[in-house]
Amino acid sequence: MLRLVYEAMRRRSELCRFRFEDLEVQLKGQAALLLRFSKTDQAGQDKSIPISGKLFGLIEQWRERVGGEGYLLRGAHPHSNSMSYRNPRDGTPHARVTLR
Repeated sequence: MLRLVYEAMRRRSELCRFRFEDLEVQLKGQAALLLRFSKTDQAGQDKSIPISGKLFGLIEQWRERVGGEGYLLRGAHPHSNSMSYRNPRDGTPHARVTLR
């Protein structure tokens, strides 16, 4: 998460809107995240934000762990020390991440 914040240099609200579907590889092989809307872009003209190969790999690992759909950053349950995700296809438990 910290690498995403550092590399994207976006506002908190913008970071929270990134979805796995926004991850792209451009023509020259450069990985990027697609920013669909921002405070300074009220018209919603997409902007491509380049990211490192390292961050791209970390996001891909996270995608495999949580099921590969939806938002990159997920909320934790308020009265628990873990986050649970269900497989969006069949509802079975998919991943459990323990917070320390």
